Amino acid sequence: MVIRKFFLIQLIIVVLFSGGRSQDWFSYTNSNNIRQIVFDSDLVWGATSGGIINYSIINEEINKLTNTDGLGGIDYNCAGVDTAGELWFGAMDGWLSRISLNGDIINYPVVESEGGYFDRRITIYDLSIDGDILWMANDMGVSKFLIYSNDGEIKDTAKRLGNLEDEEDIKSIAVIGDHIWAGCDRGIAFTEKTNPNIQDPNTWRSFDESDFPMGRADIKTIAAYYDTVVVGVDSGLFKLQTVPDTSWVEMGDFSNLRVRKILFYEDDLYVSTNAGIRIFDGTTWSSITNDGLISGIGDITFDDTGDLWAATLGSGLAGFKDSLWVLYSIPGPASNFITRMAIDSTGALWMTHDSKGLSKFGDDDWTIYNSSNSNLNDNSAHSIAVAGDGAIWVGSWGGGLYRYAEGLWDHWTSDNSPMFGVPSALYYWAAAAVEIDQAGNVWVSSLDADSGLVMGAFNPVDSIWHVYYEGPITIQENTVGALLSQGNSLWIGTTQGLHKLNHAGTPFNEGDDSWLNYVIREFVADIALDPFGNLWLGAPTGLYYVENATNIVRQVELPLEISGSVQSVASDGVGDIWVGTVTGAGVLRPDKITWKATYTTDNSPLLNNEISDIEINLETGLIYLGTSGGLSIFDSGVEQPSEDLSDVEAFPNPVLVQQGHRAVSFKRVPTNAVISIYTVSGDRVISFRLSQMPEWDLENSNDEPVAGGVYFFVVDYQGKTGTGKFAIIK
Repeated sequence: MVIRKFFLIQLIIVVLFSGGRSQDWFSYTNSNNIRQIVFDSDLVWGATSGGIINYSIINEEINKLTNTDGLGGIDYNCAGVDTAGELWFGAMDGWLSRISLNGDIINYPVVESEGGYFDRRITIYDLSIDGDILWMANDMGVSKFLIYSNDGEIKDTAKRLGNLEDEEDIKSIAVIGDHIWAGCDRGIAFTEKTNPNIQDPNTWRSFDESDFPMGRADIKTIAAYYDTVVVGVDSGLFKLQTVPDTSWVEMGDFSNLRVRKILFYEDDLYVSTNAGIRIFDGTTWSSITNDGLISGIGDITFDDTGDLWAATLGSGLAGFKDSLWVLYSIPGPASNFITRMAIDSTGALWMTHDSKGLSKFGDDDWTIYNSSNSNLNDNSAHSIAVAGDGAIWVGSWGGGLYRYAEGLWDHWTSDNSPMFGVPSALYYWAAAAVEIDQAGNVWVSSLDADSGLVMGAFNPVDSIWHVYYEGPITIQENTVGALLSQGNSLWIGTTQGLHKLNHAGTPFNEGDDSWLNYVIREFVADIALDPFGNLWLGAPTGLYYVENATNIVRQVELPLEISGSVQSVASDGVGDIWVGTVTGAGVLRPDKITWKATYTTDNSPLLNNEISDIEINLETGLIYLGTSGGLSIFDSGVEQPSEDLSDVEAFPNPVLVQQGHRAVSFKRVPTNAVISIYTVSGDRVISFRLSQMPEWDLENSNDEPVAGGVYFFVVDYQGKTGTGKFAIIK
């Protein structure tokens, strides 16, 4: 057993942070999975898996807040309103966020101290506010948070409640009369809310599985029905009976229902379940219709006019209007888990989500494609590529190959193509990778397919297929998860290594093929090319590159803060390599040695440290990072240079030294270009190669600071020249 030191301040440390919007980062999440809702003024607020949302009943508008708006977390479980009207939200990853009356956001990181180090964030499950005290149910127990003491601080945390087992996750909490009640998966406990020492388990009275009918003591929600305590579990609704004996008795028939929320409103008891809402008027039970609902509901609340609102588990906010549920969906991706991405010819970003279909994001608008609203036969979209004609090609994990063009979907399966799937179910074609070559041919894999089938090449114009099998002179494995076309060659990444097929421009004729197998024996998760022809590989063991023309493989050491399995690699317009790992993202300069930056949730608004894919728009400099928590976008300012270098630019401009500017960077300039800086009189100040000095430090060739004034710069690259000017103000 791990023994954790317990002191009042060391168990949970709360530090005050003010939220502020990041100008370079943008976050887009799926917020339709709402865990808890509260009503305040004319707004219905929701704690969601993708931030915090509110719906204005007056304006009929939905607003969403994420980490780039100042929130400390992104995955929120619970919500509450204090007596001053300020809102509180508890997150999965240890953030307690407070939204003041004027809209300011204050974040309190809630962490557990072990051995003197802050090494674990506490999961906050539920909140209950009583005057100036906020009671917090979390994965360490029950915490008493003083709202107005030192701008908010933890006073006490109870880890053991009565005879309940030590270190139970407390999932629900409620203040009822003079007591605070706390429920977990193995029972419920209560103590006086004025208890000066909640850490003492002897001050709590508890009920465990033996006290509940058939041992059903996994408490999900707690409420008061007049003077009676009522709890909901996965398969029942119980009330605490004190006469003639203290016992928990069944209340209504909920034996086959999962109770999610209990609410007492205007003499009636409302119970939200997986099958809908039931109402008890003191004598009989009735039900509210599910008409208009798509997914199940969880939390429920009433607004000031008496209208009922519900948090749905995937369809957004629901309001009960005129005996019908009305859904208010929140714009965003179909799921927060993004597998692969691609940018189409219009600049729109496409994303796959494995079990939730596809998302398209363009012009600040979201479109979702799934089996219920399009001709997709399944929602298992996994791989994606964009053809030169604008068609979107999607590989399904089990459903084969799709094409989307001009608003129509086409589908290839084992029934209408020579491709097939795994031995036990030939129809189950897992198209783990899809790639388009320079001739417009589509290359698609079939993971672990029967008979050693590796992949197929498809000409969509002539509807011609050619399939590749394992063999002694071809590839010797069929666990392909990554493909990249380069001229007349195809790079193939598998779970066991990297392979290269030279098809001589005739992929439908194996007679002139040549193979280079096992360039590297590593699990290849992703492949990318930089502007200099180097091939980059992401693998569980790290980052690798294959030198152009030599096929020599070298490994690049990752910074400690993003060390771990590399799941994605991409190259921007000037040759910087963006690397996505399970612990964050990093930017490597073209020298293959210097790390320009690293990004994690600790030092940036990155939504999640697990980066599944990185896609770069070379024209805009936007970096798209697909994560397990949604889509993060970083405006790098690094744009692809034009062919004639007519659009090179210096920034910042002007350079305001007194405001902290210490260097000049250059947009749309090739990495290997030579930059020369001149005064207005034509005197050369310094010349340097951008790959060796990525930004100018405002010093001349003698390492002396330059004077303020106007300067010109000249870019020389492969016989082409670009010019620009900027000002230095001291």
